[in-house]
Amino acid sequence: MALPTQEEWDKALAEMESLRAGFQKLLKQAHSVGGIQTPRMEGDNLAIILCSYFDDPEQPVDEETGWGADAIDGCNEVLAAIRKHFETN
Repeated sequence: MALPTQEEWDKALAEMESLRAGFQKLLKQAHSVGGIQTPRMEGDNLAIILCSYFDDPEQPVDEETGWGADAIDGCNEVLAAIRKHFETN
């Protein structure tokens, strides 16, 4: 079995770099999903919509985020599932 030529190594490395760059771009996009907005959201984004859905008005509100624990946990759970979907498909 012959060793690959320098040209073959260079081509394989270029392909690997292209795949790595594409994967990093995909991960960056997946991590920014919470910031998606549409005109119907009237200035809110997906993270706010998710927090609103999971919010429990009976829970204490975090001063930094303005949301209760269920809202934050629910939002994070859905966004993590979206990221996982893009990472595995």
